Amino acid sequence: NLAARLRAQVAAQRTIARRTNNLYEFTRKIASIGASDDVIWAAVHHVASTLQCRSIILRPDSEGQLTIAGGYPPEDTLEAKDWGAAEWAWKNDEAAGWSSETLPAAEWLFLPLKTSQGRLGLLGVSFTNRSALTPDQRRLLDALVDQVAIAVERTRLAADIQASQVLSETERLRAA
Repeated sequence: NLAARLRAQVAAQRTIARRTNNLYEFTRKIASIGASDDVIWAAVHHVASTLQCRSIILRPDSEGQLTIAGGYPPEDTLEAKDWGAAEWAWKNDEAAGWSSETLPAAEWLFLPLKTSQGRLGLLGVSFTNRSALTPDQRRLLDALVDQVAIAVERTRLAADIQASQVLSETERLRAA
């Protein structure tokens, strides 16, 4: 019994170490990417490969309507019930869709990408295995959502800084 318990603990620790290393590699990879589209592509690919699911990122367009920014495998449409779950998650800033308490009939689970600057979009995941997420999978998904939100915010802030630099250079040239 002691040996079996020790084997189980070793297996659990290996799983934790593998997930931690996976998160570290993902963080390192997206930290070096400068373009928003590249960050989104890397994020949906990493989420899909880590959790063995389909993943999608929705972001608001210039009019505030959610649009598909990227997906893996490439997605360009969602069913009406999934759009409803996404809209609800966006408006209420809470998880909605499959495996949640709100609109569980949807095929996708949508989680808000939140930072200190506010909401940036939604990360959606869809599993072929329709059983509920394990607590470990949910913690990993939450960690991935946080990492994706930070990466998207970083690219947005970098674009704002670049625009500000162009504006200040324009003003300097105008003054000269």
